[in-house]
Amino acid sequence: MARKTSRVTVPSAADRRRLAVHAYVYLYPLVRMEVTRRRMTGCAPQGLTVSAPPNTFWHEDADADPRPGLVDGPVDPSVRLSAAWLDLTRGPVVLSCDGTHGRYHVLSMLDMWNEVFAAPGTRTTGNRHGAWAVVPPGWEGYLPPALRRVDAPTVHVWLRGRIQAGSAHGRAPLHQIQKALHLTTLARWMLPSFRQDARPEGRLHAVPAPRVPVESMTGEEFFRVALRLLGTHPVRAGHDALPARIARLGITPGAELEDLEPAVRASLASVPPTALHLMRSASPHRGGVGNGWRAHPRTGGSGGIGGDPHLTRAVAAMTDLGADLPEDAIGLTLDRDPAGGPLLGARGYVLRFDADQLPPADAFWSITVLDPSGAPWSSRLGPTGGRTDARAVETLPRCADGSVEVRLQYGEPGGPRREQWLPTPEGGFSVRLCLYSPRREALDGSWMPPPLRLGAARHLGSWDPCGAPPSGIRWRYGRERGAPPAAEVPPQFSPGGGR
Repeated sequence: MARKTSRVTVPSAADRRRLAVHAYVYLYPLVRMEVTRRRMTGCAPQGLTVSAPPNTFWHEDADADPRPGLVDGPVDPSVRLSAAWLDLTRGPVVLSCDGTHGRYHVLSMLDMWNEVFAAPGTRTTGNRHGAWAVVPPGWEGYLPPALRRVDAPTVHVWLRGRIQAGSAHGRAPLHQIQKALHLTTLARWMLPSFRQDARPEGRLHAVPAPRVPVESMTGEEFFRVALRLLGTHPVRAGHDALPARIARLGITPGAELEDLEPAVRASLASVPPTALHLMRSASPHRGGVGNGWRAHPRTGGSGGIGGDPHLTRAVAAMTDLGADLPEDAIGLTLDRDPAGGPLLGARGYVLRFDADQLPPADAFWSITVLDPSGAPWSSRLGPTGGRTDARAVETLPRCADGSVEVRLQYGEPGGPRREQWLPTPEGGFSVRLCLYSPRREALDGSWMPPPLRLGAARHLGSWDPCGAPPSGIRWRYGRERGAPPAAEVPPQFSPGGGR
């Protein structure tokens, strides 16, 4: 049978260029998810260290520090990842959890457009035992009453579970909770002798896996993959009229690259540099929440970056693939000092959270220093404010007035300030503030994280670490670990001089 061609009225050269950029941005999340899926299920080139068959969990080691590059998405040492790629092409897959014994968790399910469509966990279903049947589009069949039905928009699903790490204080160890997460087919689950598959579950190793970045694809490679995926993973409802507009290029489900007009193919082949520049230019401006902090695009309003929801989705897929719903977790990033320059550990900074302005989270919050590669340098968990079990987490010390100060610097501060210290690299770094089960004020923008202010990297003398320094106290930078010379010290903290 002859292959069906996709003959359309070819737009003008300017329209082809504009629509090609729109098409790349629109399809980027789909292609990025496919590249990630193939890499993590062993379908990508050989030599990968992070790989597990479909419908099989793999876990971050509960006793090892998380490393960037092992998995796509942001890294936070206060939680550990337990994830799997679900393949629903042969029918439903059952997810069961034996309970997390009080630990915060979320099991986000993302479709192939990088959009969360279900999120069992502490916020939605609690920490008790539960079982869910994830069913493919259009599936009709019987489900036992014990299973909760979850309709997946696409036949491949990325299941990203995040479980609270740290000391348990009487709770079950994290590795036991990870082993209590099960995936199996519906038919096997219904057998009386149900057991988890005998094959061992994957374990994330401490060596980053090679990547096949979408950005390295040529225009023809990108759109060849994208067209194939469009035939498998339908466009989700709510993606407005853009699919109809790019259909003017012949980009429709079932089409192939060779079906398109030569002029259209030429426009698509040359578009990646322009589209990627647009996405990278938009990334630094994503989700500004004030005081220099930026949020993941998914946290922002429905209008997205510049009022363009498709650009917002693309930037989200480029910068924080697989992010949770903001109702489950919010990640805020700060990488600039009060003057707009880069953060430098040798300078020293202070974050002060007033007693009535602590991060509003019903589970917990954490603050992490990241080195320039995105690897965690150091991390601390914040006080829970009494709304959750404070015994479950390590806490930053509170000041006498109930506030919390975090000191970010390279050199170790002396005296009681050491309890507030969050070590940084000597050079550049960034700060990530995560809120788990954030409250309404964090979601609607009525709460704002505090600004970062310059602080002394080392102080001589001792007093209440959260109080004002007495007159005459002098500040200096510690010199024993390569602190900057006097000429580099900010003017408000002169070495050896008064404040």
